[in-house]
Amino acid sequence: MKKILFIILSSFAIVTATQAALIDYGNGMIYDDDINLTMMQDMNYVMTSGYDPDGHLTYQEAVAWVNQLSFGGFTDWRLPSVTPCFDNNELCPGLGELGHIYFDELGGTLWEPGLGWIQPDLSIFNNVLSGRYWAGPDFDLDDLGYSTHAWWYSLVNGSQDSWPIDELFTEHVWAVRDGNPVPIPGTIWLFVSGLLGMLGIARLKNRA
Repeated sequence: MKKILFIILSSFAIVTATQAALIDYGNGMIYDDDINLTMMQDMNYVMTSGYDPDGHLTYQEAVAWVNQLSFGGFTDWRLPSVTPCFDNNELCPGLGELGHIYFDELGGTLWEPGLGWIQPDLSIFNNVLSGRYWAGPDFDLDDLGYSTHAWWYSLVNGSQDSWPIDELFTEHVWAVRDGNPVPIPGTIWLFVSGLLGMLGIARLKNRA
C-alpha cells in the first residue's frame, strides 16, 4: 500500500511540475502559477463586453470598471500592479506583475534606442491592444508639487510611466485577480481519481 501511495504522490508531483507557467483554464481566464495571478484572456473586455465603445478609460473609470466587474464567478478583479520606477528619464523598465508577465513569461525585452527590442508572444491572449494599459497602485506626488499620478504599462516596448489622473488621460484596461481560477485542474483530479481507484482494487485483491 505504501508503495502504491508513493507512486500516486510522485505521479501527481510530476504532472503539476510539468505544467507551463501560463495555464489556459478556459472560460476566458489565464493563470500564472509563478505569481499566483489569474488574468482575463480578453485584454479588451471593457469594450467587447459593451461597457465602453472603444476600450479607452480614464484611470478613475478603469478602477470603477474593475470594481464592478463580475466574471467567471469572481468579483474580486483589479488592475494589474507595477513596482514604482523613477530612475530613468527615457524608459523605465516595467516591474511588478506586468513586468514579470512581459519579460519573464512572454519573452519581451525593453526597447533600447538604436537596438530595438524583442516583442513578447501574446498569442495566448485575445484582443491584445498595442498600447498602454493602466496599472496600480496610484501614488501621491504632493510633496513634489505634483498631483496624484497613476501608472501605465506599455505592451509595445516593456516600459512604464505615469499620468496625472486629474488630466483625464485615457488608456486600455486589463483585469486580473489574485489566486487560481480552479484549485486543481480537472485533468489532474481525473488522474488522481484513477490512481486511487487502482489503489482500492489492489486492496480488495490483497484481502481476497
